[in-house]
Amino acid sequence: MVLAVLAVGVSTGCTPRPQSRLALRSSAGSLEAVIYVCQHDAVNRVSVSNPDNGDTWAVAPVDGPDATDSDQVVVVPMLTTPAGWRLAEDSLGDLAWEQRYRLAAGMMRTRSSLAFRPGDVEHLGGRVLVGHDRETTSLPEAEFHRRAARSCKR
Repeated sequence: MVLAVLAVGVSTGCTPRPQSRLALRSSAGSLEAVIYVCQHDAVNRVSVSNPDNGDTWAVAPVDGPDATDSDQVVVVPMLTTPAGWRLAEDSLGDLAWEQRYRLAAGMMRTRSSLAFRPGDVEHLGGRVLVGHDRETTSLPEAEFHRRAARSCKR
């Protein structure tokens, strides 16, 4: 019976959803994207967009993506341009507390995104918001790092 179930899963193309390498946290009142980058990969764009009107804020590395020699965590504060990054799009303006947005991180080999409302992230404490598209949950940031690191080994 178990073999039949496994055979059906393989023949229909059912595969487990990959672990997201993108999380969102609140730090000192600001929202930050937390991106777990696997060895030999690199972030090439981080964006926040309003799905209702298409307004977008995005940044990209100044010198383009630079593949890493080991796994690393990249933190990008929302709506600011960190050192070593350039502003790629800036039509979004301020984030509204109850508005739904889409956070996306493009890497050389993968892309991750999640939907969020700023009000949902503000009181997470040491937890981060993770997920795929509209399916989100919160978990301790250390657990996010552990799961993301494990997904790099697949």
